[in-house]
Amino acid sequence: MRSVSVSDFIPSLRQLINVPLPGLMTDAIVKASQVFCRQSKVVTFHRSMEQVSAGQTVNVVVDSSENEATENSYKSSEVMSVTAEGDLLQLNVDYLVISRDEVRFLESHTNVIVVCALEPTQHATQLPVILLDDYLDGICAGAASLLYSQPDSDWFNAELSAFHDRKFVESYREAARFRLEASPDLSFRNPVRRREFF
Repeated sequence: MRSVSVSDFIPSLRQLINVPLPGLMTDAIVKASQVFCRQSKVVTFHRSMEQVSAGQTVNVVVDSSENEATENSYKSSEVMSVTAEGDLLQLNVDYLVISRDEVRFLESHTNVIVVCALEPTQHATQLPVILLDDYLDGICAGAASLLYSQPDSDWFNAELSAFHDRKFVESYREAARFRLEASPDLSFRNPVRRREFF
């Protein structure tokens, strides 16, 4: 996955709000990106594993090579599907979701693929390039809303915060619609249950 620096968003955010401390802007961009990714599920990650053992717990994104390359900037926000040998595995039958990023396998499997929605970690230095290329205005609107909502700051403005929040919500809803239309198979899974007949 291609990533960009969080600082690449700052010039666009400065057009919406001028905060004297760049660190506050960086934090607001990361927080807005977290909410955007979690609500829209627009950024997905596929983790492939040749083999897993019964009882094995896997940190899907945190322990991935992708995360090592981006200085631990990412984590999973939701496990969307797990397959083995191309067959969909059943939650609570074949595997358990321990946390947003942890999956425990109840049986051994080969050729496993875990698909999850991705979001930045709290201290992310990198963000997915799709957020910059396709959703820059939405991310910056979310960051501006957060900054304008700080009541003890010189730049506090409840009206502007609400205005930018509306634009932010519109943006992540649009992204969620795109994800639903582009990958409907990831949005809802109702697997056929395995049954034994005597």
